[in-house]
Amino acid sequence: LLCGACNRPQALETVAALGRLVKGLDPDRPVLFAGDSDPLGSADVVSIHYPHDFPLHFLHPEDAFWLERPGPVDLYPWREFRWNPEKPLYVSEFLWTRFLSPDRNSALFGDRAYREPWATEREAKGLLWETQIGAYREAGVAGLGPYSLFEQGELPNTISDATRRAFRPVTAVLREPDAGFHEGEPVTRRLAVLNDGPVEADASLAWEAGG
Repeated sequence: LLCGACNRPQALETVAALGRLVKGLDPDRPVLFAGDSDPLGSADVVSIHYPHDFPLHFLHPEDAFWLERPGPVDLYPWREFRWNPEKPLYVSEFLWTRFLSPDRNSALFGDRAYREPWATEREAKGLLWETQIGAYREAGVAGLGPYSLFEQGELPNTISDATRRAFRPVTAVLREPDAGFHEGEPVTRRLAVLNDGPVEADASLAWEAGG
């Protein structure tokens, strides 16, 4: 469906029937359609690709939390996407883009994106991956497939380091990372503390504000 079959008559029904066929042969095997969402409710796990990615959505980090504000997704099924948490969600590919121009990274780094295009491209990927993974974890997304760890060459690299940080079982996700304010301005900070490990964590959270 994602690759164009959705434009063919009866394709949706055929794909859904395949899911029911597999379920009939092996009732214990979860059915997932890679990138095809949930055809006629026949999937056990909902799968979408590149639903709300930079640079089409460049308000960082607000756009990383797009699942809280349902709207049309950028690939199949294109229409408004509202995830029902009764079925696990697997965002099986996200945040892969080719570097064509420093323009897009100016949204993150300003003029520095033009002075240091390749350095800021590497930094942008790490920053965006870490933020998006954290936002999806906070939302309770069951599976994540940022694409791809090897696009920067040998490991470790900027995005593999960002992925390692973002997938720490116990972590905190900060909603507002900006650091410029006016004197006397109230400042709000929202943190989600996550523990995706198998046991309770004996952890503490420390917050420090510099002058």
